[in-house]
Amino acid sequence: MTDNLVALDLSRFTSSDLEKLSDLQKKLMGMRRWCRYERTSNNGREAYLLYSGDHGPRPYAIYRITRRESGSYLMEHGRSDTFVAEGRTIDHVIAALPDDFYFTTYLT
Repeated sequence: MTDNLVALDLSRFTSSDLEKLSDLQKKLMGMRRWCRYERTSNNGREAYLLYSGDHGPRPYAIYRITRRESGSYLMEHGRSDTFVAEGRTIDHVIAALPDDFYFTTYLT
């Protein structure tokens, strides 16, 4: 009876997700920061690495967004793999990006 069912692969990013990452990139460029994202494979899952920085002496910020099999999104810090946020939509995890992604902290 179930031989005509097709399993949905919800672990893939949608074209709408890519548009939102592109909008984030445009927003940061308007803030005079460079921003880029690249698609990678992490433990067999598709993921996007988000990079942001300015041309100062501080290192750039890096975060990884992964889409799970259930369709939810997970964000982790790119260098330490620590958990940052989880949400049902990519908007929820983008909204949870820490301040270091948008602003550089300079030591005086």
